[in-house]
Amino acid sequence: MQVVKTEMEGAVLVIRLAGENRNSMTAELRKQLGEAIEMAEGDPAIRAVFLTGDGPTFCSGGDFKMLQAQCDPWPVHRRFRPRMRLAGARLIQR
Repeated sequence: MQVVKTEMEGAVLVIRLAGENRNSMTAELRKQLGEAIEMAEGDPAIRAVFLTGDGPTFCSGGDFKMLQAQCDPWPVHRRFRPRMRLAGARLIQR
């Protein structure tokens, strides 16, 4: 399913997010968006990129169903926990 559409308007590449559920950022949308950007980087005739979305919403953010199924939040939480403790300790010292 194509969730990123591209078209040329003169020297401008228009990249249009056309996913379901308010263009939420799914793995497929992310992959296709990356491919469109690579296409823009590799074509010297493209002078500008215009990124937009179909419908009333540009992009609603991460797709919750995909995030719940594919992402484990604990590694991120563990990575930031020491920083948060340090920031908290600095605030307490003030």
